[in-house]
Amino acid sequence: MTTGRTKLSTKARFGCLAWLLPALVFGQATTSSYESEPNNTPAEANAISGEVTVLGTMNDSDQDGFMWTVSDEDAQKRWVFELHGIPGRLTIADFFRLEFAENDVDVARREKLTTMGTRDGYTPAITRELIFEPGEYLIGIAYAGGGSAPQPEGGGMFRPPAAGLSFGESGAPETSDEVAAPSEPESGAYRLIIREVSKLSLQPQPTDTTREEARAIYPGSSFYTFETRDSAWYTLDFKPEDTQQRWDVHVQVPMGRFVDATLFDAAGQQLDKRRSGPRGHLDFPDIVPGEQPYLLQLEPLEPGFITVIETIRAGQRVAGEEAEPNGKWELANRVDFSQPLQARSNEANDADFFRFTVDETAGDSLQVVQLRSNPPDQNVRFCLHSSENTELQCRRANTPIELPDLLLTPGDYGLSVTGSQGEFGYSLSLSGQGPVEAGREVEPNDRVEIATAVPANLRIKGRASGDEEDFYQFLIAEEPQLWRFQLIGENILEFSLHDASGAQTKRVRPQAGQRRIRLDDVFLLPGKHYARVYARDGADYALLARALGPPNPNGEREPNDDTSRMQRLTMGQTRTGLLSDAADQDYYRFFLANWDHIRLNIEPPPDGSIEANLYWYTSDMFYGLAKDPGQA
Repeated sequence: MTTGRTKLSTKARFGCLAWLLPALVFGQATTSSYESEPNNTPAEANAISGEVTVLGTMNDSDQDGFMWTVSDEDAQKRWVFELHGIPGRLTIADFFRLEFAENDVDVARREKLTTMGTRDGYTPAITRELIFEPGEYLIGIAYAGGGSAPQPEGGGMFRPPAAGLSFGESGAPETSDEVAAPSEPESGAYRLIIREVSKLSLQPQPTDTTREEARAIYPGSSFYTFETRDSAWYTLDFKPEDTQQRWDVHVQVPMGRFVDATLFDAAGQQLDKRRSGPRGHLDFPDIVPGEQPYLLQLEPLEPGFITVIETIRAGQRVAGEEAEPNGKWELANRVDFSQPLQARSNEANDADFFRFTVDETAGDSLQVVQLRSNPPDQNVRFCLHSSENTELQCRRANTPIELPDLLLTPGDYGLSVTGSQGEFGYSLSLSGQGPVEAGREVEPNDRVEIATAVPANLRIKGRASGDEEDFYQFLIAEEPQLWRFQLIGENILEFSLHDASGAQTKRVRPQAGQRRIRLDDVFLLPGKHYARVYARDGADYALLARALGPPNPNGEREPNDDTSRMQRLTMGQTRTGLLSDAADQDYYRFFLANWDHIRLNIEPPPDGSIEANLYWYTSDMFYGLAKDPGQA
């Protein structure tokens, strides 16, 4: 089979014969809300509530407002907000509590609660779990960075967009193909995902208000109540088996509410005092249990809201040297990476876990994690984890191992080291790699859930560190149309497209020595789409996409590589298709209501040869061998 445009047509007096019925795919429905203009003022804000995915676009000086309603039931839940911003732009979401004037249009009082955002849209911004009181909250979304102003020295609030990106040493695209030509910037698409993560089973408020009658909070437990007192006392009781590790004490109140917490020893000596932050969180980390309990006093600034108290297992805090035990995620060493950490693997398949925190300053640049062993050349599985212990990126290789190009948003992360060759020593280090480059991928993006967002000009460069998969996210705001995807680079093993659920829709494996992969006539609806690049260690590549316009009603639409995505062919219809490479396959189906004689014509281009298979349901009926070039 060779590349070329083909024509396929059918003729019959009346219907007969059925060709492979398409498979049905069922997906779980989710609540979505599409922004509707005008929504630039609080009075015009789009109404939303509960769990919802907000989808919108912005251009020029646009801003979008959403009025999120929290019911009494929703107020007894914890919520997470995930903002997928406009790639190449600073995108923010401001949270306000408002009071309207009597005309229900003007704002009488405004209280700003918090702001979340992503500096460049490559990775989403995710909040820690939040609690809200019943009522209405205005969520305002805006973006910046659309101009060509230079970035302030030493960084700034946002990075410039990926404009004028080139793919060659001369500054010109690597290929003369028109897909690489600059395109006009499109409207920026964003998504705000609001999801429930847990319910708070409120317990009766204790009647005791004195230190002597403090309510007991046990290790690993949580206590939720509606607090109406000016002062409440709790005792943190640890059993002997709980004294072998550290503990975190976490207090939480609704966003916009504040509480003072004071920690005392058993003798009544004050150890620490803290106030909850704007998002309602307060922590006493690294508590070392003793024979006597600790006492905790809570003093709300204005009582009358839900209060949460939790004790959470934590590992030891170390600097410079590992501390055992750390063979479980709950016991992970808390590492200060201001210096390399020295550690040891004691036996084969023994795992060591470590946690570290990325602050606002470090989160604005690329990071690299390095693992070195003594003796070298040890076979190790080395993983980066999220704060919930989800594996974000893993490498199994011989030391030294490096995880480069990491863009880590502020928060907590983990590392795990699992050796397979018995006892050996090793060191871990985390260091800055430099600023984020416009139009270049960032890690981790080894899973579809953490795909790198592609800039508005639909071009991005990537590289493989180890044999790895890189996922890219396209947020398409234009009307349904055909698209062309092109991947240029050496050592590419596989290229695939995925729908919004992450399911694979199209896959191409290049021939040996093939440097360019091109997918044409891919029909995409507005929304979220993914591309996956699987490449060998050291591969450098460029991924490009371009809108081709609305489809020809009688033209082929990719993906149609399998029986679940066959295109319909009606009697008397002629369809035109493209076989882009030797591995490409196009599937069509037609229906007949009775037995009849029909004619099916397949015309290749003058220099192309076609192989065709005809099926009745799943039974082979006819196998057409390749004819001479140009022969129908």
